[in-house]
Amino acid sequence: MRVIFSSAVLGTLALALLADSTPTVPVHHYYVSSGRSLRFTKPLQIHMPEHGSQNQARRDSDTDSQSFVSEEPWPSRIIRPGGTSIQAASSSSDGQYLWDTYDSVLSKMRYIDLTHTITPDIPIWRGFGNITFSQAVSKLTEQPFEYAKDKFVATAYKLTTDQMGTQLDAPAHFNPYYAASDEMPATFALRKLVVIDMSAQVLKNSSYALSVADVLDWEKQHGRIPAMSVVFVRSDWSKAWPYVNTDVFPQVSLEAVQFLHLKRNILFHGHEPLDADMTPNFDAEAWALRNGYAQAEGVTNLHLVPPTGCLLSTGFPKFAGGVGNYVRYVAVCPSEWKHGVVPGATPEAPLPKFVNPLVWNEEKGRRVRALSQKAIV
Repeated sequence: MRVIFSSAVLGTLALALLADSTPTVPVHHYYVSSGRSLRFTKPLQIHMPEHGSQNQARRDSDTDSQSFVSEEPWPSRIIRPGGTSIQAASSSSDGQYLWDTYDSVLSKMRYIDLTHTITPDIPIWRGFGNITFSQAVSKLTEQPFEYAKDKFVATAYKLTTDQMGTQLDAPAHFNPYYAASDEMPATFALRKLVVIDMSAQVLKNSSYALSVADVLDWEKQHGRIPAMSVVFVRSDWSKAWPYVNTDVFPQVSLEAVQFLHLKRNILFHGHEPLDADMTPNFDAEAWALRNGYAQAEGVTNLHLVPPTGCLLSTGFPKFAGGVGNYVRYVAVCPSEWKHGVVPGATPEAPLPKFVNPLVWNEEKGRRVRALSQKAIV
C-alpha cells in the first residue's frame, strides 16, 4: 500500500522530522493509492452555512467515527481518524533528476490536446439546462468591464451543470459515499495512457460496444494493459462534434468496464460520447461510479494518439462538493510521433500577439476574434 501525501501532510512530516519524532498524520489529509477512491462513511450532502446566502455541497468534517472505509477486496484498508502514525521516508536524492528528466525527455515530447472547447452551445445531456456566457459587470455601475474604460475585461458564466464537455466524473456523481471532485487525489495528474481503437467497428455499426474480446485482442497486439493506467476508447465519434447528442452512439459495455477495473486494475477509462452506453440505467457508468471508480467522457482527438507509449496529463478545478470535473486532457507522446506540438515550437512566453482583437459577439454569446483589426474593443 502506498500513501500519497497532500501538501499539508508534507508540512506536518517536515516539522515532525525537525522535532526528531514520528509524525501523526490526520487521516483526512491523505489517500490510499488505488484505482478506487476511498469510501466515506458519511454521504455527500448540502450544507447551509450559518451566515449563508447559498447552499454548499460538502462532506461533513466531523470525524468522531470512521471517515474513510475501503471496501473489499482490500479488507485491511480501514483507516481510522485520530492518529494513524506513518514514518516519513527519507531520500538521499536532491530532486534534481526530475528537472534533468524534463530537459532530456519531456521537453522533446509531443503534446496533443484531447479536450473540447467549452462554448455556450456545447452539447450536454438533455436533462440539463442551457449554459450561457456574458460580459462580467461591475457591481457598482452594473456595466460591463471594458478595455478602454477599465483597462481589462472579464467573463461571467452561468453553468447549469458540472457534467458537460470533456469531463472526469467523480464517483459521487452516482454514490454519495465516494469522492467528490475536490476529494479526488492529485495523483490523477500523470498516468500511462492506453488507446483502444474500435473506430472500424463503429463505421459499420454506430452503436457498437467495446467488448472484453476487443480488449483481449488489443493485448495480443500490444501487450497487457498496465495497472493504474488510463484507458481511452477511440470511436472517432468526436469528429462529428458538436452533433453528437444522439440516441445512438458508440458504447463501452459493462463487461468491458468491469474487466478493465477488476482484471487489469486500471485507474479509469474514457470514451468520446457523452455516455458510456445506451442502456436506460447507464449500466457501465453506474457500476463504475457506484463502486468508487472515476470515468472520462467527451474525449477528443484520439485518432492522433498511438495505442501505447504516451502519458496522460489530467488537470481539473476543485469545486467543493462537485460531482463532475471540467477537464483538460493532454497526451504526452514520444518525440518521434508524427502528431502533436513540441514545447517551444510556438511562442509561449510571451504568448503570440494576434492581428485581430478579441471582441464580444452577441450572436454567439461569447468572445471571438474580430474579423477586422479596427474592431471596437
